Amino acid sequence: MRSSVGESVNVQAIVFADGHDSIACELLYRSADSVEWRCKPMAAKGNDCGEAEFPVASLGRHLYTVQGWVDRFNTWHAGLRKRIAAGQELRS
Repeated sequence: MRSSVGESVNVQAIVFADGHDSIACELLYRSADSVEWRCKPMAAKGNDCGEAEFPVASLGRHLYTVQGWVDRFNTWHAGLRKRIAAGQELRS
């Protein structure tokens, strides 16, 4: 893919895991001559797809990768919302 300085590169990735846990993912990117990765959260687009974009700030090659993980808090929170909506009694 070729992009000009000032343009953005759009990245989409399918990120999934076994089971019904919530997934989070982020885009990591850098120019080829840099050692520091920058990261940006990816927006959920449905059907296990995440999307984000990064700006092309300089001439030359740019590298990117996607990192995904099971979001334990969001999984717990979604389960809690379902229990509340179902009228289940909640005790601590």
